[in-house]
Amino acid sequence: ATLLSHYPVLLHNTAASPSLSSCFANMTASKLSRRFQPALSVGTIVLLCMAVILVVFQIISSSHFQSFYIVANTAFALSWGASVGEHEHEYEHGLPSYHPSTNTGFLNRHPMCQRLSLHNHQDENNHLFNNNTSRILNAANLWMDHWDDILQATLFPNKEASLDASVKAEFRDLLLDLDPSRLERALLTKPRKEHTQRIWDILEERRKHPNTAPPLRVLVLGGSVTEGVGCRQSDNVQQRACNWSVRLESFINKFLGYNAVHIINIAQGGTGTAQALSIVKYWMYPSQLQGYAPDVIIHAFGSNDSHLGMTPPTELERVTALHEQGVQRLNDFMQTVQSSHACPTPIVVHLDDYFGGHQQGSLIGDFTFRMVLKEVAGWYHNMAVSSAQVVGELVYPNTLEETSFSPKWRLRKGEYNEDVHFGYKGHVAIMWSFVYSALETMVDFCNLEDLQRRTELKHEQYAESRNGTTNIMSSVHELLPVNPPPLDYELRLDTVSNLWKEEKWRQEQHCKTVSKSPPCVMAWVAGPEGRTSDINSLSRYLKPFLTSKDGWEYERDMSHGWSRKLGIVAKNTNATLQFEFHSTTLPTKTLTVQSLKSYGEKWERSEALITITKRSPSENTTTTNGELGWSQVMQQRISGIHNSTSSITYTTELEFPVAVEVGSDIRVVVELVGGSTFKITGMMLCSR
Repeated sequence: ATLLSHYPVLLHNTAASPSLSSCFANMTASKLSRRFQPALSVGTIVLLCMAVILVVFQIISSSHFQSFYIVANTAFALSWGASVGEHEHEYEHGLPSYHPSTNTGFLNRHPMCQRLSLHNHQDENNHLFNNNTSRILNAANLWMDHWDDILQATLFPNKEASLDASVKAEFRDLLLDLDPSRLERALLTKPRKEHTQRIWDILEERRKHPNTAPPLRVLVLGGSVTEGVGCRQSDNVQQRACNWSVRLESFINKFLGYNAVHIINIAQGGTGTAQALSIVKYWMYPSQLQGYAPDVIIHAFGSNDSHLGMTPPTELERVTALHEQGVQRLNDFMQTVQSSHACPTPIVVHLDDYFGGHQQGSLIGDFTFRMVLKEVAGWYHNMAVSSAQVVGELVYPNTLEETSFSPKWRLRKGEYNEDVHFGYKGHVAIMWSFVYSALETMVDFCNLEDLQRRTELKHEQYAESRNGTTNIMSSVHELLPVNPPPLDYELRLDTVSNLWKEEKWRQEQHCKTVSKSPPCVMAWVAGPEGRTSDINSLSRYLKPFLTSKDGWEYERDMSHGWSRKLGIVAKNTNATLQFEFHSTTLPTKTLTVQSLKSYGEKWERSEALITITKRSPSENTTTTNGELGWSQVMQQRISGIHNSTSSITYTTELEFPVAVEVGSDIRVVVELVGGSTFKITGMMLCSR
């Protein structure tokens, strides 16, 4: 934004030709900050120069270089003023000094920006500034200005913590360690401006109308780390009451002074992105959302998505397999969100909380998912936050003894213990990483919105000098959809443009055809916050469909580890489970099964055979007594064991060769055909 104040000088020093002037006019700072590819090849040179300058301004705008900024600003003004020469007449009062934080000029009119800017401009306690100089509005300044408030809002959830001097001192020291110089590493990718504005609009409406406007609804999907396993602050604050999502909701609402956010965490240990797909695709949202889609979905499967069910022989093959798996899972998730029956579709935010757990042979293997996450999140313009990057330097120098942010990686028989679960300080670090990253996106939104209006004026100012040339970016803006096509291994440079246009058309049609009708005949996932959160609720839900469960039992015994999580389990050989659905009201196309894969003698040769049959009114098959006969739709075998010392939920989607017509009866039989046990943790019979 400061660069735009010196626009004529930059233009003069960049190029004298009208074509390059036109190119520069289209390369606004908002695009440069996202590293956009310039429209003209010569623009690459401009991009590199501007990137260097942006890095310099990023440094001098940090809270640690405020005094340097004053000197540097004067130096830049003098040097550029000398170089502009004959262009001095373009300035009425010399080189302008633009500060986004002032409450004059083209300041963003959003109420949240106004309040942020007013606070920043009226900081009278900072001795580096006087009435003629305004501070740069950035996250570091806001963080340090509200340091005491941040500390107080962090003292959750133990109400006595605010009265306990030792607890407060512990959090104070933690906040000193994780200062802005560390927290600024958290933001991997920035969200779209439209996403930020949508969130701010919801928060502002809630602030103005607390009794009628709903809070910002946030759904958290994740595994055992996000669930809170290993998190313990006190006897009353542990596991789910201790995790980062509970702390984040409390922090935001306490800090803003009203119930602005409602965060619902349905994370469950041993699950990954594949299981989250079913929740979004089949609208299996928890009852707390009251039939609405969430405004924001936080995807937090860093640890489990960094895990391979098989073990390739070499490290390079493992890294390659992890990369391919990560790209596929994240793209599948994004495409599922974008096609879900909600309009507008939920905003996706990604969390990377994984800095290694001895699951792979090398750190580069452990980091693979983070690299993929940054690629895919950047492609979709989703916000991605990495608490692992914030605390990494505090963990790696002493992995055996550091336990504030990392698991207790004790040595067992000369080897480190494989673990990904850390204590409550790690969850506090995640919460602060989210808050600081949100501050950064808020500041960007305020500054770039202002910048857009200033850029429009520049376009008008130089319109006549274009001599009829076309605005380079105008045609591009017409093609930009809300979301791009999938970033997968099939996407190529010679196909991306057509796919981009097709995706734009598809998204335009999405809101016209979106249906709020449930897409499934049956849909359940055994989980802590879902419709089947315990044995009784699971039994009640399945009762209308379950016709036989010979040798199968409901189970939930977490005292014996993740393999005993909630579900329905085969207890003996040839155990048979049978469901029947009569006169279906939907054209049924898929059966999705979520099942556990574990290890050890108990799970040896574990395998289930799933058989799907139907009887349809349009078919003439009858039995000897005149009743309609059953015809097979398909069969599928699913294994219950994998080559890993972990208990992980896997998703298997069975797509029918032909959709079963409306009004048909469907029978699903699950038979244990190998081993002595098999466990089902979710099942969906759906129209898509």
